Amino acid sequence: NPNWWQVGAFGDDFKIYLNDTSADGITIDQDGNVGIGTTAPSRNLKIEGGSTTGPSVGILETGGADAFWQARATDVLFGTITNHPLSLRTNSLERIVVTGGGNVTIDTTTLHVDSTNDRVGIGTTNPAAALDVYGQIIANSGLINRSPFVVKTGATQVPHYRSTSFS
Repeated sequence: NPNWWQVGAFGDDFKIYLNDTSADGITIDQDGNVGIGTTAPSRNLKIEGGSTTGPSVGILETGGADAFWQARATDVLFGTITNHPLSLRTNSLERIVVTGGGNVTIDTTTLHVDSTNDRVGIGTTNPAAALDVYGQIIANSGLINRSPFVVKTGATQVPHYRSTSFS
């Protein structure tokens, strides 16, 4: 039997599907909802799939970023397949950026996680230590010093060697 496509109106819906498969093809219902893999789309666009990887949507800029959104049985994935950053924007401004290397920046320089060197920067995107803060630190309950640390003001570095709490 040769394969053929059925295209046309079925009841109040418009459908496209392959004749030799029980899988649903594309449905446009009377409300204008589009379903891929379902005959009863309950949203403007609904994609259903029963594979082990789950249904997914891909967006590809030719020669550029390849992004996806995928629903699985236990979680939802959203990201890039290519080595391009993933950005979350509000009001046309980048709020959170995850680089291809796994670094995370929140609000340009507010918080930066350097996953390569296991460092966190607050107020800087280039942390030089495990925690690098550019700005004032207020600790209402004091600080616990378990090893020497350096307080830097401008170019001046002052080592502290207290082994107890201080405020």
